[in-house]
Amino acid sequence: MTADRDSYAAWQSTFKQEDHWEETHRRGQWDYLTGIGEIPHYAVAAGYVNKLLPGGDVLDAGSGEAVLSHYLDLGRFRYTGFDLSPTAVERARRRLTGGTVFVSSVDAFVAPAGVRYAAVVVCEVLQHTDTPLESLDRYRDFVTPDGLIVVSLYKPNDEGRGARLARLIVAECEKGRYALVDRAAAVSVSHNLTWEILVLR
Repeated sequence: MTADRDSYAAWQSTFKQEDHWEETHRRGQWDYLTGIGEIPHYAVAAGYVNKLLPGGDVLDAGSGEAVLSHYLDLGRFRYTGFDLSPTAVERARRRLTGGTVFVSSVDAFVAPAGVRYAAVVVCEVLQHTDTPLESLDRYRDFVTPDGLIVVSLYKPNDEGRGARLARLIVAECEKGRYALVDRAAAVSVSHNLTWEILVLR
């Protein structure tokens, strides 16, 4: 694979604006995210938060129906999620046992004055933006000094957007843009699903 193929500009050139989120949530297209095959990536992402942090506020960016909240220790963490789809947010409100969720896009979200998050978790969202590195930079400003950003990227193969973005983020870690706390793979063998999980500061 050439360096050019793995450049950020090349990755951005493949971006296509997707404006179908509300319609697909209404049709139930994302209902599978509550299924058994999705457990590995949610469990690993939440596991880092539960293990490495004593407590605090957690922001689930692009939360969908707030599935991640069921994997977090809500006795220690205060959950906040947002999603672009009003249907997803309404379903999330019914699902939540604690916390809050509201409608926003990744680009439009701004942390309330004085609020900093112990963790920002971004599951399967960054590959659907045209400026993922800039989004990571912006969200890092919302994190406490000892906090984490946990990124989960669906990786069906080595050439998909998730896999390519994971390589770009790791390359930026090597350049010093982010500190790589840990890197893991989450796999459902039965469902033939693979994700890469990156924990950043």
